[in-house]
Amino acid sequence: MEITDSQSVICFRVRYLHTPKRIIRYQSVISILRSISRQGLLAVLLALLLPACREPFSPTPEEIPYVRLPETEYSVGCDAGSFQLEVLSNTAWTVTCPEKWVTIDPWQLRFDGDATLQIRLSANTSVSSRSAVLTFEHENGPSSLRITQAAFIPEIEISDPELVFGYRKAEKRLYVQANCTWEAVTDVGWLAIRPVTGLVGRFEMTVTAGTNPGAARTAEIVVKSEGYEFLQTIRVSQEGRSSSGGVEYIDAQGNGRGMGFLVGECIWAEVNCGFHETDYPFGQLYQWGRKSGVGYRDDHFNDISASEVQSIWTGRNEDAPAGAFFLSGEGSRFNYDWILEGSDGYWNSGTEENPVKNGTYDPCPAGWRVPTAYEFRTLMDSDGAQWTEQEGIHGYAVPATDASGVATVLFLSAGGRLNISDGKACDRGVEGYYWTGSASDGTSSYLYFHAGGYSVNGQGGRAGGCLVRCVSE
Repeated sequence: MEITDSQSVICFRVRYLHTPKRIIRYQSVISILRSISRQGLLAVLLALLLPACREPFSPTPEEIPYVRLPETEYSVGCDAGSFQLEVLSNTAWTVTCPEKWVTIDPWQLRFDGDATLQIRLSANTSVSSRSAVLTFEHENGPSSLRITQAAFIPEIEISDPELVFGYRKAEKRLYVQANCTWEAVTDVGWLAIRPVTGLVGRFEMTVTAGTNPGAARTAEIVVKSEGYEFLQTIRVSQEGRSSSGGVEYIDAQGNGRGMGFLVGECIWAEVNCGFHETDYPFGQLYQWGRKSGVGYRDDHFNDISASEVQSIWTGRNEDAPAGAFFLSGEGSRFNYDWILEGSDGYWNSGTEENPVKNGTYDPCPAGWRVPTAYEFRTLMDSDGAQWTEQEGIHGYAVPATDASGVATVLFLSAGGRLNISDGKACDRGVEGYYWTGSASDGTSSYLYFHAGGYSVNGQGGRAGGCLVRCVSE
């Protein structure tokens, strides 16, 4: 068999592992073929040409361009995180993702061959799941990976979902554990919450219940995930005064005068001590430290009884005759006292900050006591307190809340006083004088007010006759 250069070009393929196909022209191997015998040449040609006729230029699987991914679907939780993606390839490729919550690291325009990608995901703060598709483009068509991120599930835990208070002002602490921002709200004014908002994590919350002026009451505090339809409830209950130590004010005639009016955190009696509708409409007047009160000595004040005036009392307090008014004298331990040997603890055996009723001499009924100087200052400093006239009587009106939670007015009449030197009535309808239980070194504090303002003085002579307005213990 003779082979010449004018013969048709014969092509055949030589395969190499992981290399592109190569075409060898006949002319380039003439010298090799001439050195082979005719029989050997025929065998070589048959071996090369016949397979090529059966599968003309068919590439092996290794030669087909590909991008291989370990998975085509990934499911992840709602939290922020990342995972590694091993990409196998024998060609050039690119990857894209339109979702901003997916970040690919390293980020580059083109990859060539195998690569390891770090896929970073931001937290899903929505209550709906979401998906993103990573598209891998190469010359043999696209491949894709779908990432599905679970919906965010807000969680709030309350350490103490049941709070029980007595009727007095008090506070309790609990903890809020949350995986979301939150806020605490309530629709009642007698509860205070601090803080009212919080972030992710564990936070201490303080709940304060104000003094309850009347019957037992309940409320709810809702702790809700901000921006989500999820909440927890703290149930709050507070005892009424009748069930936890509070009692109705009972006057000297045995008549009930209500559960008192709440101003701030103090419950004040609705009438003055010694009140009687006809006999003592302003209440009786008391020398400081005495159990019994007296009436006015001037007939035009229309009190039913007049006090008997006596000189300074030299005996024990409890033996002093009721109905008598004792003039101040220089023979007493301190000038302007009504008793020779007085005591700072006659009405308050405790302190200004922690008063304790001395039941032996305190004129207030059971469950009530003479207020401190601090309590009177707080009362008169209340928003809306003002000099006014009520049913023809001048005095100070202070906004308050009754036992049913209804807004009302606490009224302190300008009932005047009894003069320290002669026991005569004076200043009625013009000025108000109210004793406090606070005392120091033989003098006592008292509230004084008129149309121009008020003050709580600390150096009152104890022989003066002043009004008393009791507060709940």
